[in-house]
Amino acid sequence: MKKRTIVMALAVAALIVGSAAFAYGPGADKGGGFGMGWGMMDGPDGGPWGACMGREGRGGGNFRNRDLTDEEKVRMEEIQKARLELRLALSERPVNAEKVAGLQDKVHGLRWGGESIPQAVREKMTELHKSALEFRLTLTGEPVDEKKATELHEKMLALRNDIARWRLAERLKADPAR
Repeated sequence: MKKRTIVMALAVAALIVGSAAFAYGPGADKGGGFGMGWGMMDGPDGGPWGACMGREGRGGGNFRNRDLTDEEKVRMEEIQKARLELRLALSERPVNAEKVAGLQDKVHGLRWGGESIPQAVREKMTELHKSALEFRLTLTGEPVDEKKATELHEKMLALRNDIARWRLAERLKADPAR
């Protein structure tokens, strides 16, 4: 009986250590990060890796799938460096909130070319974030309030569409030749 208890305690300890290692990984400075999928948004253009499909020098996440100019390559390298700095800042303990906020702004500025977002669009982004949190909370209720979940989902879709329309208009204004 005593041997069985010791074996069970060792198995539980191994499970706990393994779970913690999986959840936190080796750290952002060693190619890991905070759990599964941490680096999935670190493609060459700051977007998802899946969109670039491993083509060197191609648009990587760029729906036009064309060769990149030298200027675009430099900008994408800057984005990658800024995202790495952000990951490293997030892996520090305790997390320096001001430093993280500054790095997030830097990444945002690089990705959007420094363009400013109108206050109306910022408010829609904030409302979308709040609605998404409320939607998740609604889905955890027992029983799930289907009417409220559907209303929140429709609201989120409408806000996403408005934001996407603004982004497309900005992209077309910025570069009408493409």
